[in-house]
Amino acid sequence: MKRHICFLSLLLLPLSSLAKLPPNPVVESCLAFESVSPRVTLVEFSGPEMISDDAMRGYSTFAYEYGGKRVGYASSTKKSTDLVIIGNKSSPISKAKSIDGARPEKLEPAKADFGIVRYGSRNYLCVSSNFDGIGRSGSFQNVRMGYILPIGKSAGKGLPELYFSVRDIRAFEWKTRGK
Repeated sequence: MKRHICFLSLLLLPLSSLAKLPPNPVVESCLAFESVSPRVTLVEFSGPEMISDDAMRGYSTFAYEYGGKRVGYASSTKKSTDLVIIGNKSSPISKAKSIDGARPEKLEPAKADFGIVRYGSRNYLCVSSNFDGIGRSGSFQNVRMGYILPIGKSAGKGLPELYFSVRDIRAFEWKTRGK
């Protein structure tokens, strides 16, 4: 009996980690930087961005004001990892959990799109880019990367787990539905 319980718990462990991933409509809406489902709302950050070299020691920050907090991306001026930031908390991109197996990469925040993806009662910070402008011409412009961070109450001092994805947006279902 104990063997069966251990075996079942080992099988269910990977399923429980998958349950924490952002839903696919959130990932696709972030990467396409538009809603791909009627259940998803994307709110693009507007207004003046704040660019600062002294807000965080060793980083150049590119951020917006959202909900009374600074929200954005911090590029390392040394050899440290870049960060996704909300208020006084940050998540290193090197620790981002890959959704599709791609390795997290630095991005150029001034060329990225920033916003909030709402799905049901959950909000996610979305930072989406097409690889520092490399994809701004030709078919590569359809390949986008994005960082997705669940927003809300988090346990402990840090932020919830940061996720990373790279996909070709031409493959998204909404493209074939005549949207």
